[in-house]
Amino acid sequence: IGVLKKHLGEGATVLELGMGPGKDLDILGESFQATGSDSSEAFLRRYQQAHADADLVLLDARSSFLDGQSTPLPDGTYRYAVATTALGDVESVRSEAVSVQVPGIFMSLVMR
Repeated sequence: IGVLKKHLGEGATVLELGMGPGKDLDILGESFQATGSDSSEAFLRRYQQAHADADLVLLDARSSFLDGQSTPLPDGTYRYAVATTALGDVESVRSEAVSVQVPGIFMSLVMR
């Protein structure tokens, strides 16, 4: 997080792809304007119940990216996109994640 704050600045917009139960989103939200996304309505609902002001998006990153479809997110919305999960085809994920970021800003994919 320290490295991200150095490069992005406190309060930068960050998109987490595939947030699951939200552990990483909690950490990101301490320093950034973090938006969580997941294909599971149950995960989103559970997280929203515990964090009423959370910015969440129902998004099946695997299907959208692997099928070559664009996401419902406007291009250039986020300064940083992160995925700390197994999303499948890294190139497809990278391509779509880059499209929703501000041009010239980086992202990371942590594949488990």
